[in-house]
Amino acid sequence: MNAFIQIDLFLYLSMPNSKIIFVYNADSGLLNATKDFFHRLISPDTYQCNLCAVTYSNTGMRNEWQNFIDSLDIPVEVLHKDEFNNRHSFDDPSFPSAFLLMNGDLSYFISVEEMNSVSSVDELIEMVRIKIQEDPDIS
Repeated sequence: MNAFIQIDLFLYLSMPNSKIIFVYNADSGLLNATKDFFHRLISPDTYQCNLCAVTYSNTGMRNEWQNFIDSLDIPVEVLHKDEFNNRHSFDDPSFPSAFLLMNGDLSYFISVEEMNSVSSVDELIEMVRIKIQEDPDIS
């Protein structure tokens, strides 16, 4: 029995204590993805998700974005707004944005205003890098 307690404690202590959650201003599902694809294609200026516009092309997630989030030392989760709302309790969230989950507490990492201010994947990558460097508690 002691061995099980030690293993559980080890797993708990070795789990990352923080995670960045990027949230699209779009709902999940094939029908929504199809609608969003055509909206971005036909009328990109009126599309409501700058995170989608910056990190996705019409053929899928941009390689530089995927490589960047895969290279981070902090776990990253990417959700649609309906998935975020089903998994997390946060008063009046705005999307697109990114959240920091640290030690069970959820806070904005990148606000909707900041997310909407970037015009390229390179700008978003730089913003994330700067925010990670500015917060020594992120691990």
